[in-house]
Amino acid sequence: MALRSAKLCSLWNKHFVRCIGFGELGSGSGKQLEQLALLRKEIEKEVEHHEKQKKTHEDAVARHKRRIAELEEQEKKWRE
Repeated sequence: MALRSAKLCSLWNKHFVRCIGFGELGSGSGKQLEQLALLRKEIEKEVEHHEKQKKTHEDAVARHKRRIAELEEQEKKWRE
């Protein structure tokens, strides 16, 4: 069974969405397979980007926690 006029969309960021249309899914067309491969690569890049953002944010959280600990130490010294 073929699915007609389907679209697969990849959300790159809040402002840009890329959609790839397919005439007939399931027909085994080389062009469709190529489009699916391109979409997969784009989604893999998006995953990689988000993993880098996650690492950046984890580093920021750790840095902020260290700074809070430093401020608590200073506050403790001032109270003594």
